[in-house]
Amino acid sequence: MNVSDIQRCYQCGTCTGDCPVAWVNEEFNPRRIVLSLQVNGQDLGNEAYWLCAMCFKCLRCPRDVKPVEIFSELRKMAISGGVENVGTKLVKAFVDVVKEYGRLVETKFMLKFMGIESIKMLPPSIAFKMWRNGKVSISAKKSECAEEVRKIFEVCENA
Repeated sequence: MNVSDIQRCYQCGTCTGDCPVAWVNEEFNPRRIVLSLQVNGQDLGNEAYWLCAMCFKCLRCPRDVKPVEIFSELRKMAISGGVENVGTKLVKAFVDVVKEYGRLVETKFMLKFMGIESIKMLPPSIAFKMWRNGKVSISAKKSECAEEVRKIFEVCENA
């Protein structure tokens, strides 16, 4: 993340006006986040970075600030810095499940991410219908390429 990129922002609000997440979630405001970065510096514990949908609509910035790239870099820094928040926990749960099974197993992911609380999110009648229609599985089978996926993760972790 280049500090000069952040300092170029003159708070026009184009990024927020174009942002679909800001339209539905008033907690997420790219303009205010960039202002906070300008004034206070980086706060890797800020969970707002994780709300960005990475849609790249904010790239219409007249000053070429690129909030999406700033948020992506802050996410990477939070993960590598061992910050514990919802975003880093979500990424860790996702990576752990894909590394183990070679693919995303939604039920395992939800249990790993939210614990037993995730079961309360879905009414039993709907869960049963989803299971019966093959939309969720109680048993998790490893992908045929699970070993190759695990090796890819190892190579990336050591790079």
